[in-house]
Amino acid sequence: MPGSATVTIDTTSWCVSIASTPAEWAQGLGGLASLPAGWGMLFDLGYSRQVTVTTRPMLFDLDILFLDEQCLVTDVRRNATLGQEITRTCRYFLEVNAGEAVNIQAGDAAQVAPPQIDDQVPITETLLAMLMVFAIITTGLSTILKYQPGFGQ
Repeated sequence: MPGSATVTIDTTSWCVSIASTPAEWAQGLGGLASLPAGWGMLFDLGYSRQVTVTTRPMLFDLDILFLDEQCLVTDVRRNATLGQEITRTCRYFLEVNAGEAVNIQAGDAAQVAPPQIDDQVPITETLLAMLMVFAIITTGLSTILKYQPGFGQ
């Protein structure tokens, strides 16, 4: 599962999932019906390289911000519509809802920070995962113990 962070450029901030593996890059935001306002995905390519971003699996339009090694915006592709391919050289790129990067320009600096403590989505996801693991372990243990001689008599 991707990590999460907050990306701030100028006065605009987004809560983002971080995609840093080939599987996460391939999945990206593809297949999502929509993206809440102020949310996005930050792709960390590990080092600066040429990348082709495709909007073929997308179900909504995007603004795509390309960033260099120092997290400076090198290019902004606004209103990328479905079915496009955009090739750029970058270290990172950020996908957000179309229209949300309206005030962002090349040369702007991005700040990437861990999620704030009041960011409930990662905490909720973590608690849900912990509850699921607990339920699986509890079910497994009760099944095992049920068939142990002398248990529960």
